[in-house]
Amino acid sequence: MNTFDVSHQITDFFGEPIMEEDKPLTYGKVIVLSLMANFQEDSKLPVEEKLQRFTMAQNVATALLKGQDVSLDSVEVDIIKRCANRALTVYSFGKLNQFLNGG
Repeated sequence: MNTFDVSHQITDFFGEPIMEEDKPLTYGKVIVLSLMANFQEDSKLPVEEKLQRFTMAQNVATALLKGQDVSLDSVEVDIIKRCANRALTVYSFGKLNQFLNGG
């Protein structure tokens, strides 16, 4: 189990925060958006996996709103990476991957 500060801001290659709607984009928001992204093939996902993704997104969002860290096990990190791979740009996915790998 690893602990993550999901309020950490995503920065560009020059260290400037990436902005979304005039607010710095956080890893927490990117994780939530990735988990909640809906793709055509998701209609075939088992109910349990859909509910797991929802619960994970809810937990990350709650931690972000409360300014708390979130704990994720390796299975949850893999689910986030799988979802983010489909939902994010190359840059955002790369930054999220570094964050989840501790760098």
